[in-house]
Formats: sequence, structure tokens, C-alpha cells
Amino acid sequence: MVVYKALYYWGAFFIVYCFSSLAFASESAFCPAKDDFLGKVELTRVHDGDSLKLADGRSIRVIGINAPEVAMPGRRAEPLSDEARHAAMAFLRDSEIYLRLGRQTQDKYGRWLGHIYRRNGDSLAAWLLHLGLAAHIAIAPNLEDWQCLQQQEDRARLLRKGIWRHPYYQVRDVSQLTRKDTGFRVIRGLVQGVSLGRNGSWWIDVGKDLALQIPQSAKVYFDRRWLLDLPHKSIEARGWLIDRKMRHGDGHNRWLISLKHHSAVKLLVSDKK
Repeated sequence: MVVYKALYYWGAFFIVYCFSSLAFASESAFCPAKDDFLGKVELTRVHDGDSLKLADGRSIRVIGINAPEVAMPGRRAEPLSDEARHAAMAFLRDSEIYLRLGRQTQDKYGRWLGHIYRRNGDSLAAWLLHLGLAAHIAIAPNLEDWQCLQQQEDRARLLRKGIWRHPYYQVRDVSQLTRKDTGFRVIRGLVQGVSLGRNGSWWIDVGKDLALQIPQSAKVYFDRRWLLDLPHKSIEARGWLIDRKMRHGDGHNRWLISLKHHSAVKLLVSDKK
């Protein structure tokens, strides 16, 4: 009984906190919609911070962010997933909701890709980034507002809000990666080399066992000279970490992240010129 009461009060406190923050920030819009290509939609369910269900049956994957995953069969919930979900619910409660689809309208899972806005034009993605309850990720060609969204994350990270304070989401050093680290991660390490593969992809070798792949379709979003200047510099990279040893055995760099936009890689401060 005590546990349930504690959870109840925590949930109530978090929703009140979200509303209070919204009121405090009402004079400063969060990456507001800049055009009229919006459609009014009806929400039926918030699955987690970046996944919604609409009354017309469509599943929406919110563009520009990755929020903590809720529990699924065979998978535990990630820390702060409930907080991200409740923050999204509080943000969308008692407001008309609008959808703007991305240039790429669906992903390989059949989910619709879009930006979600409140009546006043504020972006759900920007709000979760502001709270530190999501990480920014830009995936071409859906690059609308990526700079604004990045700024929201930068502020939250500077203040160590949400995921930026939690041990589970701390930046991993490439030398310390384990099988438990697969999924969305932010990783740092020293670049050993950069090469252009036979299939047209750029490959960035980080540490002894991480490969960052820039597929041919994403090369336009990276500067060739900047890439070739990376060896022997420390970088931070983000994306979905794959353990290739589990799929292909030995013979490859064990870890792989596919990069779709230059904002997913940055030089660490000590290596900036």
C-alpha cells in the first residue's frame, strides 16, 4: 500500500511539475511550427515519449528525438521512461494536437514519422529535450528544426537534467562497451582512421573495436575534409549501437553505429581548433 501511494504521489507531483514548467516557459516557444502544413489529429495513446497512437489508427514516431523505452515483452523499461511518457501526456493534455509529417513519411516498421505540436505551436520533441527526457538525433531527410532541437538538448545537458544526470545514460568510453550497451548510446573515443569503402560508405574507426558508418545516402550531410581530418582526434558519436559479433562473428569491428547526419558526431572540446 505504501509503495502504491508513493508512486501515486510521485506521478501527481511530476504532472504538476510539467504544468508548472509549461506555464513558466509559456513566453518562450519551443521550436514552434513555422508553416501551415499541419493536420489536426486526435490522440488515443502515448506509448512512450516518442511514440504515439492516433484515433485514425496510425502509429506516430516523433521526429528528432529518442526517449527512454518503456517495458516490452522480454525487455525491461529503461530508466526515466515513465517520466518521459508522463511528460508527453502532460504536454498534450487539454490542447488541440497537430501533426506535420516528415519528408520521409514512414519508417521500415510502418510507423508514420512526424512532428507533434500543441495548439500554440510548441513542439513535443523540443519540450522533452528541454526537460532532459530525450536525446536529440537527426536522421536525414527529416531534418526540419534539427538545430533548434539540438539547442534544447544542449541546455538540458549543461544543466544535467533528466537523462544527462542518470548513470544509465552517461557517455560510454569505447574501451568499456559491453553487450549490455546495445541500443541508443552516446559514445566517446579516439579516431584511429577514416576510409572510403568499396560500397561508397565512409568508415570511421574509433578505438580498437567501434566502426561508425556513413552510408552513401548520407554522405551529402558530411564534409569530406572534416572527415579526413579526424584521425587521432577524440570524438563523441551517438546512434543505435549494434553488436556485430552476435550477428557476424569475428572479422569485423565488433561495434557499429550508422550515422545519418553530421550532428551525430562532434569533436570533444580539447580537440577543437
